[in-house]
Amino acid sequence: MNSRPSTPATSHELQFKAGELVRVFAPTLLGVAAIVLLLHFLSLAGWLPVAAPVESPDEVLMRRRYDMSRAPSDANVIIIGDSTSGIDVQAALLTRLLPDGNEVLNQGMFMGIGMDIYGDAAGEFIKHHPGQVKLVVLLVTPQELQNANMSPPHQRLWHNLLAGRSIGSEATPMQEWLALDIAKDRIAGHLVPMTLYGNASLFYGHAYHLRGYLPKHNGSMVEYGSYNPLNKSRDSHYVITDAVKLEAAELRARIPAGPKLAVGITPLPDSQIAASFKDRRDQLLREFSQSVHADYLLTNLPVRLPNGYFASVYHLNPSGAEHFTRVLAGELSRLPILSSNSTNHVSGN
Repeated sequence: MNSRPSTPATSHELQFKAGELVRVFAPTLLGVAAIVLLLHFLSLAGWLPVAAPVESPDEVLMRRRYDMSRAPSDANVIIIGDSTSGIDVQAALLTRLLPDGNEVLNQGMFMGIGMDIYGDAAGEFIKHHPGQVKLVVLLVTPQELQNANMSPPHQRLWHNLLAGRSIGSEATPMQEWLALDIAKDRIAGHLVPMTLYGNASLFYGHAYHLRGYLPKHNGSMVEYGSYNPLNKSRDSHYVITDAVKLEAAELRARIPAGPKLAVGITPLPDSQIAASFKDRRDQLLREFSQSVHADYLLTNLPVRLPNGYFASVYHLNPSGAEHFTRVLAGELSRLPILSSNSTNHVSGN
């Protein structure tokens, strides 16, 4: 059998001339250049929205608390504390319920930051509205009294705000030249949704809506849902850690002299805590007051509420928040600092 002679394999070679490469890539490069020039022009002309960086929910909350501490306001009652203070109290409703035309601003934040920042949230407002604030109300969940999980990034975020430093990443010269910072902060910040997590996402959707909601509702937040625990734990072993005692003293130091300080503990679901917890709750308040030096202890606030009033184990849903706000209004209305007709404290410390 005769075999055919083998032939060498050949490869394909593509050759482009410079003119052909220009024709291929020129439209894309010209399009990018046109977009960059347009963004720079619109920015210089002031035709773009104000910068609104894409922020996480925590960044939105802390920035709004900072902004509201400096914004014009007639508030003379300031609510501070962890997330239960921000969600469980409807500040606009509380304003309507308090006597003598008192106005409430909610500056509640969240766990995971030092209590000194809670004090800053009130203290900054007081410094920028001298002689206006009568009362600061500190509300925390029992869990906050033993919280030792500090978040350095959140601490740094707040201190950067106070120092007037940027809380976002700085644009590089190349990013500025390509107008990437303009596209991100002036356009994407308004259009790109930073999706929220948990029950809050059912209401706000994303952080952009949260930014607008807070100032329209005197700083109060909302959480929807219905708390349905799988089992009843009835845990009442809450304590105040030494770290929290130090933070409480620092909180008090951040509030300028003049306004009174009232302190209360927010309720828990009745499936999580027994009615007998009231004695321990009051003991915690008295112990906490030794560090925070409260003028009033709100010992008549409810220790627990029905599960149906809660969106989660710590946060009240709108129905629960309305109920709690009405109870809080009744207690605060008895304070002589808020009502000229009142002569009795809610409770002594």
